[in-house]
Amino acid sequence: MRLTTFAKCSIVFVLLNAVQSLSAQSERMGESRTDAQAIAVLERVLAAMGGKQQIVTLTSSVVEGKEIFQPGWGPRAAITWKNSGDQYRYETTRDGITEIYVSGHNKPASVVEGKVQRLYGHVSIADVPSHLAALLLLDRLNSRKRFISSKPVLEMRESVDENGKQLLRVRSEDDMDSSIARYTAQEWLFDPSTSLPYAVEYYLPDHNDAAKLYRFKDMFSDFREVSGVLVPFHIERVLEDKLVCSIQLTSARFNVGISDSDFDAPEAQ
Repeated sequence: MRLTTFAKCSIVFVLLNAVQSLSAQSERMGESRTDAQAIAVLERVLAAMGGKQQIVTLTSSVVEGKEIFQPGWGPRAAITWKNSGDQYRYETTRDGITEIYVSGHNKPASVVEGKVQRLYGHVSIADVPSHLAALLLLDRLNSRKRFISSKPVLEMRESVDENGKQLLRVRSEDDMDSSIARYTAQEWLFDPSTSLPYAVEYYLPDHNDAAKLYRFKDMFSDFREVSGVLVPFHIERVLEDKLVCSIQLTSARFNVGISDSDFDAPEAQ
């Protein structure tokens, strides 16, 4: 079993039993919803991260770095991640073996030692490149419709306390239908003292079974300015409240002219 593209910690994860609050969400499924307080929070966050006018100019990115796993979860790995719009190419190399997860222009696939595995489309829908937090948040603020019948949702939730910090909480998803709502749900936590993202929680589906979901939380630190926008160079990845790996970026570049063919999925062998 392999997890969806952005998991990248190649380990066998436990299955999430159920998506929290799913029954409550379904009562209002199929309608677009935003609230003024959530919009105001995202406006402040995006201003702190570089401003919407600057963020919107970033059309593609390449980041490099390493994944450092907790004991028992595998060796450290070198990473190269490419993104352009909804398209991605994630390369992870550990012990001389490179795994590639590619969007394939909405026909995702994984490649390991030359072996190609086609993945279901829900894998791409659920992709969360959290290292591009500013771009993700601008996308959610603008309520961009990925599908013709998309129903974007942006709502303020009750604040939470973590590590002595009182954090603001905003949830976004696409309530087009119950399945899409699960794949697109993101719950963002923000530090009101800095107006920067503190963490994002999301769900990733199993590669081969759209009904199986895994709950992740990415926690941000070490923000650095790149092309006028703040990027988190350190991310701690948590599964079911257990830290599994830390991601340390060593470089980040925007608008680097990535070839569209980089996102092509090779033909299955």
